[in-house]
Formats: sequence, structure tokens, C-alpha cells
Amino acid sequence: MAELPALSVVDRIDLVRATLIPFPGASAGHQRDCFSRIVDTHGPLKVFDWLKRRRIVNAALVSHAWHPVVRDPDGPFWLFREAGLAMRELHRAELERIAGLLHGRGIPVIAYKGLALDLLLDNTAAPSLSSDIDLLVRHKSLAEARDALISLGYEPDLRVDSGQVRRMPARITRMTEESLYSFGQLMPYEKVVPMPELAPHGDRLRVLMPHRFLFVDGQLHFKLSVDLHYTLNMLTDDVGTRVKPSEDDWWADTQTIRVADLDVATLSDRVLTWTLLHRLYADCMLLNDPNIKALCHLKLLWEQGRLDTGRLREDAQRFPYLAPSLYYALRAAGQICGFDVPELPDPESVRGTTAPLMNLGDCLPAFLDVGVLAELGDELTVRLY
Repeated sequence: MAELPALSVVDRIDLVRATLIPFPGASAGHQRDCFSRIVDTHGPLKVFDWLKRRRIVNAALVSHAWHPVVRDPDGPFWLFREAGLAMRELHRAELERIAGLLHGRGIPVIAYKGLALDLLLDNTAAPSLSSDIDLLVRHKSLAEARDALISLGYEPDLRVDSGQVRRMPARITRMTEESLYSFGQLMPYEKVVPMPELAPHGDRLRVLMPHRFLFVDGQLHFKLSVDLHYTLNMLTDDVGTRVKPSEDDWWADTQTIRVADLDVATLSDRVLTWTLLHRLYADCMLLNDPNIKALCHLKLLWEQGRLDTGRLREDAQRFPYLAPSLYYALRAAGQICGFDVPELPDPESVRGTTAPLMNLGDCLPAFLDVGVLAELGDELTVRLY
């Protein structure tokens, strides 16, 4: 069989917008036609793989739930949803267990992003289906939090590759954590646990998610993963010049979510808004990360009237380092997801903002998975690829 063509520039733009504009509702009209056309052209597996690489399969499961390919029990979309829902319940129980232990040891902790955001918004219709648990602790509590995770069986050097458990050399872990690519968080703390409820789908899951599922003594297991963060800044905590927020800024601005029988802190709507935009910009523009799941989180906040865009200008003025990322990421998010954004600063003033390694220009092409090539002849021409 001839290999199906790669997704074109138009296909990539249409697919991401057809998925995120209707989210968290169902697609209709043009978006529905776009998804059907792209699936017919490229096949369900190639479309699934592209959405998985961008980390927005969760949105497609909601926006395109009507499509036979998404509903097909033998297809990748259905299997991803079944696995994601089982993972969510496991993550919820594990978050209660970890947070309870940290509370008992007097270690303040904030849960945020995927699972915590779903709990905050009571989001059951369009779950994030996250692959890990994100926790934020104070820098001074980092060693104690690490010890607590280790006491629960988590390891910093464990990896699952092609269904096999591997251990990364400690020096590689240390070098990675000291690099700018991992600044603000430790290497994932992970452990392998049984997942009997998904056993009937074990062989397929090992193929679909080879870095998450594996067999141990013939039984299906899942790799639980915790991302332990100690700052919301990227690259460095340069608070001496006061161009970035400090941990006191976000620790003073939290709210509470209920995890089973436990109250757990999460970020306020205001801090969530700027940190989601800021990290999304840095990950895509600086680290070339294709993950745009934060667009789903931003859209969910906006749908519930909790995307705090009204104070973004104030935050950008107070912390100039955030100005370019907030400006460009909010502008791109509004265009891709189809929501209104407030009046923004003059782009010329943002273009000249001095923010080392954080003023990398417009992020819209990166969010769309599109390259831009400028050529200078008698005239300046721009080509997308």
C-alpha cells in the first residue's frame, strides 16, 4: 500500500482549528467538514498521531465525538479515551495520597494544570486526560518533597521505553536538571503500578503508548509520573531585578480544590492565566516542544469566564519579562481557539522589549506547527512550509 501523504500546511492549520474552536463543544459546519476531509485523505492513524504529538487528542475526543473514526472501538481514539479515563482515576487517588503525605510532613504544595484544572472547573465533559501529575513546592522544600515521593516508591531515574523498564544514569539526570531545558522542575518521578482494569486492551495499549504501558510478569502495568516543579519562571529565577515574579507572588495567590476528602491548593485564575500563556510560549518557541495542550486549558478557563485577561496588562507591566510571552501567546490562542482577547499593547513596543531568550517573536506559526521562510529579493516574500 502506498504511503499516505504528510499533512500539508493547510491540513495542519485546519485540523488544529477545527479541533480547538468548537472545544469543549461539538464541531459543526466547516469544522466538521475539515475533520472529515483530513481523515479521509490521511487516514485515522496519521491524524491521531499528529493530534497526539500536539497533545490535543483530548480535545478531538470532544469536538469530533460524532465521527465514526473517533467512536470506533477498534480505533486509536476510542482506546486513548478508555486509557485516559482510567489514568485520570488513578491520578486522582494518587494526588490525594501524595498531597496528604506532604501536608502531614508540613510541606506546602500546589497542584496545577491538567488534573487540578479539571477539579477546579468541575470539568467532567471534556477531561484533560493528562499523562502525569504536576506539583509545585517552595524551593526550600524541594529536598523534603523529593524524599516524600521516594518514600512512596517513586524513582527519578526510571524510564519505560518500548515496553521495557530502563534506568537512566544518575549523572544524566543531574546534568539534565541543571540545564535550561529542565529549569524550574526536576526530572519526572515515576513508578510502575498494575492496571488490571485495562488488561483486555493491554497489547494495543503497549503499541499505542509504549512509554506508558508495559507488561510485568504477564500483567499490564502503567507508569505513574509526577512532575515536581519549584518555580513558575522559565530559564532562571532572576528576581533580583524584579523583572520576574517570585515564588511569594504565586504562593500568595491560590485557591482550593477538593481531592476526595482533602483540600489541596491550586493557582488562582489570575496566576493560571499568565503561567499557562508564559510556559506555552517558552516551550514552543525556545524548546521547540510541540505540546499545545495548554490551549485546551486556556479555552476551558475562557468558556467559564475565568480566563483573567483583564489583569494581564498589569502583570506584564509589573513583570516586564512576561510581556512578550503574554502578548504573543494570548493573541495566538485567541485566533486558534476562536475567543476574543482584550485590547493588547502596541506590537511595536513589545517587539522592542528587552527580555533575554523570551522575546522570540510571534508564536502563531509554532502553535500551528507551521514553518515560516522569508526570502529577500527585490521584494520580501514569505513562504509557509
